[in-house]
Amino acid sequence: MSSNNFSGPLPPSLGNAGKLWGVWLNENSLSGALPSTLSGWKSVQYLYINNNNFSGTLKPLSNLTSLRALWVANNSFEGHLPVGFQTLKNLTEIHAAENRLISFSDYDYIIGFDYSGAGYESLRHLDLSFNHIEWSIDLSIFPNLEYADLSNNLITGFARNGRNTIPQSLKVLHLEHNLLTALPEGFRSMPNLETLHLANNHISQWPKWGSTPSGFCDNDHLTAAASEGNILNVLRSLLNSTYFPLPPDWGSLTHLDVSNNPIAVDATEFFMPLKWQDNLQVLEASNCELDGLLGCEASFVFDRAALEEEKTILEQASSTSSTIDWWHLFWPMPNLGKISLSDNNITAIDTTETWKAWESSMYHLDLRNNSLRRVTSYPDLFESIDNLKLAQNPDLKREQTAACISLTAIEKCQDLRRDLNLTHKNFSWCPDKETYELRPLVPDPLGYSARRSDNGEERFECTEFCAAWNQVEVDYTFDSDALCRCLPGYEGTGINCTMCPAGTYSNRQVGTQTCKQCPDDAGSHEGSAACYCRLGYERGNEPCEPCTAGSVGVRMGGDGSESLETWTCRDCLPGLNCSLPVNYNASVLPSFFQLTVQLQSDGLSHNATREVTT
Repeated sequence: MSSNNFSGPLPPSLGNAGKLWGVWLNENSLSGALPSTLSGWKSVQYLYINNNNFSGTLKPLSNLTSLRALWVANNSFEGHLPVGFQTLKNLTEIHAAENRLISFSDYDYIIGFDYSGAGYESLRHLDLSFNHIEWSIDLSIFPNLEYADLSNNLITGFARNGRNTIPQSLKVLHLEHNLLTALPEGFRSMPNLETLHLANNHISQWPKWGSTPSGFCDNDHLTAAASEGNILNVLRSLLNSTYFPLPPDWGSLTHLDVSNNPIAVDATEFFMPLKWQDNLQVLEASNCELDGLLGCEASFVFDRAALEEEKTILEQASSTSSTIDWWHLFWPMPNLGKISLSDNNITAIDTTETWKAWESSMYHLDLRNNSLRRVTSYPDLFESIDNLKLAQNPDLKREQTAACISLTAIEKCQDLRRDLNLTHKNFSWCPDKETYELRPLVPDPLGYSARRSDNGEERFECTEFCAAWNQVEVDYTFDSDALCRCLPGYEGTGINCTMCPAGTYSNRQVGTQTCKQCPDDAGSHEGSAACYCRLGYERGNEPCEPCTAGSVGVRMGGDGSESLETWTCRDCLPGLNCSLPVNYNASVLPSFFQLTVQLQSDGLSHNATREVTT
């Protein structure tokens, strides 16, 4: 009975249909409060009344003992969910988005109420997005919950800071668009959580879970630190959970979104809780006020259990060893494929070990609109990532990266794809400063567009890199000499362009690095892309050829243009003396006027005349 344009309230007599097992009244215009007689629906397992205009509370549904799925979304219900801890034992999913609900149950207002033994024990799926849920929440009322969408509410936190109020069974948790200011302590242990959305909150306190000492980046750093003293002290420092709290238990986490929060911490500090997550695949942290250096400490992770065991052995043996076995160190976030860190204030990246770990998994890295000045990383960064976005970082220069740019001329980017078999090794690869060979970045010869300088003038045009192998987005200031060229009528290199003086020209055919001198029989104005033929000349096999005796120079089009193509020689008209080449249809100088005469024909008709302008 869905989508039938039914309107008005439900009749109370409908509650007498005690043998109903499913009700589908969704997508209508039903309104009013639910009648209390609906408690008679003892056999109803599936109730769909979503997308109507119902109001009032959900209390009449509290005694539907067979109910498995409840769909009440997109109505105007108020209050809380139907409270049936003893009667709703079969309920597995609640879809109540877009209502005016303010709490889970009427017990939410009892401070410190313990839901142990009282709750929706069978519930697995809960959608309360776009409601008015407010204050601190307690999810222990749903002890076996797997999916929860609480986005777009007024939630400020979790009861008891999340301790014992967040079900361990959670796999997906949506809390975006709320009023959270911090991650609750209870978030430290969510072993089954796969997706966590926290975007668009007020999070300004970032946890220090999983932090490691400054300066500890890899095995060489450990060995150097140990050489200054007893390795045992190094291990004790690393494993001191008082100063360096244990990492969060997010072993199943694959997707984390904290975008648009005022987190405002150092970029390295931001990664401390995250670098231990082996299964993390997508990290979105755009517009989080992250700043400073993303340093090597962000990639330093180790096997805590193995180091604890080694520490115990050293303590028992009173050893003064100064080495740590390298196999106790792991790759950080080895499955991370997509990172969005745009719209922050990150100044530099120095995480060589991290890029090595990400080389095979990373396909998208967005660092647009930061303050990058340096990217010191594994050289393959610029060729291994499918989509690398570094635009809107005007201070980032190629010299401060491991990028390699080829200046070998190509006609179109498709030429690079044909070169994938490496038949032209010098073109396809370029040597790095050390031992690596890199596939170069190649400017797109067909992608140029004019750019405006600071004073608004258009003097140069710039292109982007070809996307033959991967897409790398940078500002033209990344390497303006490689990505930019002067417009026709200008000369110079990159963006340093000056206007060609009168008597010279530049264009794509002759190049724009240096203005060329016009021939003796031609001239040009300042900033010209071509020379024009002087009076009595036309364009021929040579740039300009003189008109022969008995002909006139005619300006084509009469628009005042002075390019090479607008002049030609025509046979002299009757009545004109063209023993020498003359300029016919010439430009009229200021304070002068054209003289038009009528020539009478010598033909049969003495009245035939011809107008000639000289």
